[in-house]
Amino acid sequence: MSRANLKRMPGNMIQQMETMQREIETLKRALLKPAAAATLSGVIEAAFVMKEIADNVATDVFRINTTDESGSADGGTYAVLVHALITHASGNTASNNAAKSFVAHFARAVRGAGDVGQNTAVLEISETASAATTTLQRDIGTVTMTVVENSEFQCDVQFQVDLTGAAVNTAAVHCFVQVVWQGFLTAPTVVQL
Repeated sequence: MSRANLKRMPGNMIQQMETMQREIETLKRALLKPAAAATLSGVIEAAFVMKEIADNVATDVFRINTTDESGSADGGTYAVLVHALITHASGNTASNNAAKSFVAHFARAVRGAGDVGQNTAVLEISETASAATTTLQRDIGTVTMTVVENSEFQCDVQFQVDLTGAAVNTAAVHCFVQVVWQGFLTAPTVVQL
């Protein structure tokens, strides 16, 4: 609206329109900021099942990927929380079932240039005692979760399950994963391996 038309309007309406124009300009500036200046964050939740895990063998269960962006815009951080049900040959017709609950977490930071990334150690929050229907036949000993850095943009989470008893079979890991992230231009992805 032109200034001449604004002069014909009552004062209160002029002020309201000028306020609206300022708000529109503020919104335009906010929306048109370059992507590199944006600070992004979010939460990703996923569920995975990895079956047929051999006794005492570290096995990849899921992977966290970040993007190799152009320039030096690769940086960001994330924290990962894993709650897992660990089972030993469990099933609705099995005569010897065993289970454990396991919870652990870790964090990662990546430098903007993408040339350095650091993980914290995996901290186990809890590992319950085993619930086994026949401990002499099938049971679960220690569960260990580790993180393997394949590159600055890719980390695999592994589980190693110590199966015990006279009839050792295979383990399964049923995971609920939560990734809280901040700073990456492209949201990380979490995929089952």
